[in-house]
Amino acid sequence: MKSELTRSCVLTLVWTNCGNIPWMIVESLVKHVKPFTDDPDGYYMRGFSYINIYGLPYTLMLWTVGYSYFVAGVKTEKRKSPAPSDEEAAVTTQPPPHSGSDVELRRVAAGAPEAETVATAAEAASDQSAGLVAASPAKAPSKGNLWWRFVGATLAWWERHGAAILRLCSPQNASVIIGLVIGLVPFTNRLVVQDAGKLHFVWDITRSLGSPCVTVSNIVLGASLSRGPQASSVGRALLAAHVVLKLVVAPALSMAVAVGAKWAGLVPLDPMFFFVMGVESAVPSAVVLVMLSQVFQVGRTTIPTIQFWHIIVSLLTLTFWTVLSLKIATLQW
Repeated sequence: MKSELTRSCVLTLVWTNCGNIPWMIVESLVKHVKPFTDDPDGYYMRGFSYINIYGLPYTLMLWTVGYSYFVAGVKTEKRKSPAPSDEEAAVTTQPPPHSGSDVELRRVAAGAPEAETVATAAEAASDQSAGLVAASPAKAPSKGNLWWRFVGATLAWWERHGAAILRLCSPQNASVIIGLVIGLVPFTNRLVVQDAGKLHFVWDITRSLGSPCVTVSNIVLGASLSRGPQASSVGRALLAAHVVLKLVVAPALSMAVAVGAKWAGLVPLDPMFFFVMGVESAVPSAVVLVMLSQVFQVGRTTIPTIQFWHIIVSLLTLTFWTVLSLKIATLQW
C-alpha cells in the first residue's frame, strides 16, 4: 500500500493537464481581454503553438517513463500477492496415498547402499569425461557459430531494451510525431491542415474522433469516485501537503523563474508566451492518470482522490494565478 501511495503522489505531482484547460482559457482570453483582442487570430495561433510545445515533453514522457512507472507498480502488486497458508502448502506438497512417488521413495530407502554405489560410479564417469574434454584441443569457432552468437547477442539486447523502444514508438507517441511532421512541413500543412487542402477532411475526422476524449475521461473519473473521495486512503495531512505543493508552491516558483527570465530578456516579450507559461504551471494533474490507474489496477482509489481535490482547490488557485499571469504579461518592460 505504501508503494502504491508513493506512485500515486509522484504521478499526480509530475503530469499535469497542460492541454485542455489552457486551451479553453486562451480561447476566451483572445475574445475579451486587451491587448489580445487587437489580433485575436494571431494571438490564438501563438497561444495554441506555445501550449503544444509545452505539452510535447509531457506526452512523450508520460507514455514512456510514466508507463514504465505504472507497469512497475503492477509487478510490485503481483510480487506482494499473499503466500499460501501452512495448511494449503501441506495439502499441495503432500503426495497422494499409494502414489508412484511414495512407492519409489520406499524402494530407494530400502536399497540405500545400492543407490550410493550407483551415484559414486556416475560421479567417476563424469569426472573422466570432463578430463577428456579438457585435454582435447580447442577448436576455432566457425563462421556459422559466429553468426549464431551474433543472433543470440542481438536477441538478448532486444529482450533487455525492446520494451522501452516499443513504448517510445507507442500509438500515442507516434501520433504526436506524425502531427508534428504534418504541421511543420509546408507541403503536408497545405495538404491537410489548411481549409483549402485536398486532405483537409482527414484533419476534420481526427478532431471529431478526439473531441470525446475529455468527456470519456470525466466519466471514468466520476465512476472511480462513485463512493466519494476517500481522503483516508491518502491521509488528510499528506493530501493537504500535496495540494499545496502542486497548486501553490510549484506555480509560485515557476512564476518567479518566468519573471526573472523576462526581466533578463531571455524569453520573448510576447504577452501570450508569458501568460501560457504562467498558467501551465498552475493547472491540476492530468485526468488521463485516472484512466491509466483503472487499466493497470494501480492507485485505483488514491489517484482519483488526489485528482478530485486538485480540481476542487484549483477553482480558486487557478483563478488567482491566471489573473496574476495576465497582469504581469501585460506589463510594459
